[in-house]
Amino acid sequence: MSRTYTGIFSHFSPAEKAYCDIAVKVDAEDRFKAREKLWRELEENHADHLSGGASDIQLCGIVWDGSRLDMQDYFDARADRSKAEFVRIRSVELSNHLSESPRDEARVEEARRECSGELICLHQIDAIAKDLYQPQGIVPPSIHTELHYAQLMADDLFRRRDYDLADRLSLHIWDAAHWNADSMGVIARLFHDRRIFHDGSYIYMSAYFARDGCCPSSTSETIKPETTQEFGGM
Repeated sequence: MSRTYTGIFSHFSPAEKAYCDIAVKVDAEDRFKAREKLWRELEENHADHLSGGASDIQLCGIVWDGSRLDMQDYFDARADRSKAEFVRIRSVELSNHLSESPRDEARVEEARRECSGELICLHQIDAIAKDLYQPQGIVPPSIHTELHYAQLMADDLFRRRDYDLADRLSLHIWDAAHWNADSMGVIARLFHDRRIFHDGSYIYMSAYFARDGCCPSSTSETIKPETTQEFGGM
């Protein structure tokens, strides 16, 4: 059944000379199909969402109204809202405050406190979900969305015959889904840092987060104010 999903995008606005955020809405069957639809909506109809040019475009997160009839969906929706707000604050408010001259340290610290608050909220959501619904098989809400895309990454690594990393990532996916704290941390850091530690070194996974990756989160493309051509092409 289709429902409405809202994508929170951040971008640098040359006109404002600052980072800004916008909300884009689409109807989709689930959050995963919504991700691609949100990017297409922004690219194909950017004049409806952006008043000027834009660069450094990032999808901070996707939010929706979770169903109280489905506790996994309900907790996932709350968790993904906190994650989207964390990324939005870091990408927009904190970035703007850090670039000010002179820098207002009080505003910087306030933005950092707000980021910390969203992370605390995320941990609380996991704790409540685990206490109430782990026996019913609930997956940790804080990384449930990420597990879907991590599996796509593992599948691609298998296709590329990078078997050691694919096996290791698959093991972390299984363990994280069953509330193993270490593996939950590995998955969370993978999506935060876009890299994974394996066999004594960090493996960078940024390609999977590019516009043409399995978890499109950012693009190097720029929207120019004067252009009338379709944005995209990655």
